[in-house]
Amino acid sequence: MKHRARTLSRLGFLGALVGMVIPVAPNVVEAAVIPNGNGAVIAIVIDDVVDGRNLEAFLRLLDAPITYAVFPFSRGSARASAKVIAAGGESIIHLPIRVRRSRPGGWFLTPGWKQEQMDDWVDRAVASVPGAVGANNHMGSTTNVRAMRAVMARLNLHRLFFMDSITVPDTVGYAAALEAGMPSRINNSFLDNTASVKYTRGRILGLAKTARTRGSAIGIGHLQRRTTLQALREAIPILIAHGYRIVPLSALTNVPNSRRTRTTLPPLPTTTTTTTTTTTTTSTSVAP
Repeated sequence: MKHRARTLSRLGFLGALVGMVIPVAPNVVEAAVIPNGNGAVIAIVIDDVVDGRNLEAFLRLLDAPITYAVFPFSRGSARASAKVIAAGGESIIHLPIRVRRSRPGGWFLTPGWKQEQMDDWVDRAVASVPGAVGANNHMGSTTNVRAMRAVMARLNLHRLFFMDSITVPDTVGYAAALEAGMPSRINNSFLDNTASVKYTRGRILGLAKTARTRGSAIGIGHLQRRTTLQALREAIPILIAHGYRIVPLSALTNVPNSRRTRTTLPPLPTTTTTTTTTTTTTSTSVAP
């Protein structure tokens, strides 16, 4: 038995035993393929933010300038935003736009609303998340040109920027923000579609390629996934060690990765005024 153990030990050291795998920490392998950042910047956005223990854990355990997208309209919205800002993070508004084929109502903007209703919805969202410097969209369809024009124009009055989360491929949110003259950003990657530390860490480190090529990259994670918190704790130091800077979303602007993302909207319809001239004929009767 001792002889067999010594043999296995020697073979293990050489890595020559068939079927034997010498374990290597996954982040060591991942880090080995990251290009040097040379100061390229990456912004991490955490979506679906509400007040509670998950938020407190993110704020306590992440020593980086993360941007938190806070749900508006709840009693805890203002409190969540205040906690983010007090911890040195950045607060933006996570606008709940109606999902396609979903029921209208509640917190969700409905594209069929009148202009005044949409303006009021934006104003109330902004008021419920004090200190927010921008906004992004939650889930819903950003394909309605009229609604997106109305929302961006109103957000611009509040001097906020907009990031299109790209929750649907045919979004016009980014284009509407550009048309309104707003500072605009676009999501490059969803980081945690799978609740796995390994998967999410790989997606975070994958932002390095985009940032190195284009100068900046943006990724979105979610507050409810504890795996995302752990992955960020592992990946951020690796990115920094390779020359990347983690910055708030407000510190960068970027452009779409693909030409498939619209950057312009159809022209606004023109109004034609028709003037009608009425001629009145007066008849004079002469009495006999």
